[in-house]
Amino acid sequence: MTELPDQSLNATYICPDGTVFPVQWPSSEAAEFVWSWDQVKNPIPFTPMARHFMECKRAGMTRASEKIGRPSPSERVHVNGYAFARSLPLSDELAAKSLAVAAEDEEQRIDRLLGLWHDEYLPEVEELIDQLKGWSRPDESLAELVARFSAVDAIGERLGELHNIAMTLPGVTMSQYQAFCRDEFGDDGEQISIDTVGGMPNKSVESGISLWDLAHMTPEPDLTAFLAEWGQRNESFFEIAYPTWLENPRFVLTTIENYADSPADHSPAAMQDRVAAHRIKRTAEARSRLKDSSKLQRFDELLRRAQHNTILMEDHQFHIDQRAHTSLRYPCLAIGDALVEQETIDTRDDVFYLHPHEFPVAANEPDTRYQDLIAERRADRDRWAGVIPPRQIGGDSPSGATKPARDGVINGSAASAGIATGTARVILTLEDAHRLQRGDILVTYATAPPWTPLFAIAAAIVTDAGGALSHCAIVAREYGIPAVIGAAGATARIADGDTISVDGTAGVVKLIT
Repeated sequence: MTELPDQSLNATYICPDGTVFPVQWPSSEAAEFVWSWDQVKNPIPFTPMARHFMECKRAGMTRASEKIGRPSPSERVHVNGYAFARSLPLSDELAAKSLAVAAEDEEQRIDRLLGLWHDEYLPEVEELIDQLKGWSRPDESLAELVARFSAVDAIGERLGELHNIAMTLPGVTMSQYQAFCRDEFGDDGEQISIDTVGGMPNKSVESGISLWDLAHMTPEPDLTAFLAEWGQRNESFFEIAYPTWLENPRFVLTTIENYADSPADHSPAAMQDRVAAHRIKRTAEARSRLKDSSKLQRFDELLRRAQHNTILMEDHQFHIDQRAHTSLRYPCLAIGDALVEQETIDTRDDVFYLHPHEFPVAANEPDTRYQDLIAERRADRDRWAGVIPPRQIGGDSPSGATKPARDGVINGSAASAGIATGTARVILTLEDAHRLQRGDILVTYATAPPWTPLFAIAAAIVTDAGGALSHCAIVAREYGIPAVIGAAGATARIADGDTISVDGTAGVVKLIT
């Protein structure tokens, strides 16, 4: 946040572990509202460059939402590297206009979403990826690179637009299907709406299957071919400072070792086949309960749309949130190399600790040295990366101690049915993924698509954050393992090595030892 001399705008909150969390509000008005931490997208502090591109993407998402008549205005403050957001009210004029626009958009696109993705949206994403990969030109000077960096911002914004154009309406179709199931099937409706969209083909599961096949390849795994197809991804939704699998395949190699010793019935393909068979069975049961032909026709229509949503949810995350977003590293590293050459920074990865507005300074003044500034920012980020921030700040958010008690029960949302008991492995980054052994229960903030291979190893998943349509929820159902999501404070309340029981049907986690 912008530093202000007015000390009256300073406030402090207490993190779950008791750490003091200082906040400097941009204005007294901002301090009056409640702001919530986006733990799924921002589980650890952003680097300055990640924050910059997150804002680019958000700008594009905002434009796209208004264009299709489904605006969701919000604003953010950044505190100690963490983003806190609040929703903004719609004006009466915009709300009225949006209803008509949304109705027209739904009529035109709702039954063509999967086709539009493959025929229009994905080809444009591929083109933008190619532009990012080929952005830098041989022998370009730092000044020339910096002068063209606004084009990278434009690509980031366009990716945000494509994200919401492609995914907002599919989310609506899932909500419509869930509402129909609740109305027609009563208490069973929610579970029916989940079971009947499971086992659909998607990029998250496909990547797990490819990794499994790689682990069982003889005589030796062809890592090069695998990385060429699946390696343009890292462990985060927005943090581009993390190297991709192409740059550092350690996670891939560790997973290959684990998969190589696993029984065939634990393969991602076998697990998905079981879920697909359950989907077919549950769909037949649901259809048999609908005696009215018009309702049966409506069920089939809504189900088809909801199943397309399940596919698109994971596929867009692979192509837009992973392949495209991590491709923003190419221009950044090109500038990083140029800054290293003129000794402004020490290593190319230091560039992620700079703001883009600091590039022209270095380009115009070659004697600029950012080493001390970067060291300070690294140290500050490292400090806050080890702290879970308050879930909310501002307004009437509690400012006192909120450390959760280890009372033996943690409630969350039921994301994937089943019960499992095992050893908890609290893993917050994929750098620690090697600690997860078969039968362990993965406990983390939230999961992004590159975490998918771990779902074939874990007996169950528990996350601090997430919803019924989050990556973790969808993939846990695809793999047929129990999952409880939105279990606030789970990573703080569960100690690594604890024995816990996960009830993915009831949404309850119990601490046994």
